[in-house]
Amino acid sequence: NIAHSLGYDACYLNRVMLTFTGLSLHQYVIKYRIDKAIALLLSTDMRVEEVALQTGFYSTAHFSNQCLKQTGHRPSFYKNKTEEI
Repeated sequence: NIAHSLGYDACYLNRVMLTFTGLSLHQYVIKYRIDKAIALLLSTDMRVEEVALQTGFYSTAHFSNQCLKQTGHRPSFYKNKTEEI
């Protein structure tokens, strides 16, 4: 648990994150991982499956669903952007 490893109560750390970022700690971490994944999709030749694992998603389906939820696009949208360049 992130909060306990930092020496804080989980509820307290979540309130602090909401105050400063407008996102819960979980939402912030997911957003960070999606942003990192998109950068990898756009700048490398890594497959979507590789990017999912590299950025800590337990499956390609979970990554794809979270990407769609966060950005409105599936990971293949970003991968196809690099192929157009």
